[in-house]
Amino acid sequence: SLLPLIITVLNDRSDWELRAAFFDNLAGVATFVGRDSLQHFILPCIIQALTDLHELVVEAATTALAALVSLSLLPSDAAIRAAQGCLPLLLHPSGALRLSVVAFLSSLADFLGLADAYCFLRPLLKPYLRHDVSDFTPEVLLDSLKTALPRGVFKGAIQRACLCLESGNAPSLDRLRSRESLEG
Repeated sequence: SLLPLIITVLNDRSDWELRAAFFDNLAGVATFVGRDSLQHFILPCIIQALTDLHELVVEAATTALAALVSLSLLPSDAAIRAAQGCLPLLLHPSGALRLSVVAFLSSLADFLGLADAYCFLRPLLKPYLRHDVSDFTPEVLLDSLKTALPRGVFKGAIQRACLCLESGNAPSLDRLRSRESLEG
């Protein structure tokens, strides 16, 4: 009965510290709520937090994902879906945020086992790596990452996206895909 209240608190965009604190302490609470509640109520909150405007909230969410995977509280398919949401953050200008994503991905690879990590995780990682990897340790992943976006480019992209959303001129997913196919 507390889960709807927690979701309400997480939707308060004015208090980033509260949102970050929630994710910082999530692993300790998650063992008590059960796998079903975790997957159906809390995991969507974590996925939503991956797009939070405050970097420390996003970092806390990715750290929570790593802890949940390390504790084997997430099924592998849910953890892989969460990883898909984290992958673009490997290009984020914040080094600490990239480190937390790499820690999550490394934990996920350990959880999956080398064969499944190679089959399921490696293809997802490929666009973000300068060269292929055969090992998923944090050191190997960090060494293989493409260069992060400069802070100015990142902020400009966020501002442009916000302006498009506010004006109602956000491109549709189909339009973006057709533009991508023309360029590629």
